[in-house]
Amino acid sequence: MILEMRLNTTTIKIIVRLYAIMLSDEQVNQWLRTRNLNLGGASPLMLINRGMAEKVFEFIREAQSLNELGNTE
Repeated sequence: MILEMRLNTTTIKIIVRLYAIMLSDEQVNQWLRTRNLNLGGASPLMLINRGMAEKVFEFIREAQSLNELGNTE
C-alpha cells in the first residue's frame, strides 16, 4: 500500500522537525510508515492522512524535547 502525505502547514512542520532529528530520507520515511505503539499502534503517516497531523506534530515535539522518538514497532 502506498500512502502519500498531504502537505499543509502542520505536515511541513512535521517534516522539518524529523529532518532536524534524523540523518536521512530513509530514516524519515521509515519512521513515518512504521506503526508506533505510542501513537495507538498506527503509523504517523496513517494518522496524518486521517486528519490527525497535529497529534503527530505534538508527539514529535514532545519526543524531541525528551531527545527520543519513542518505541516503534
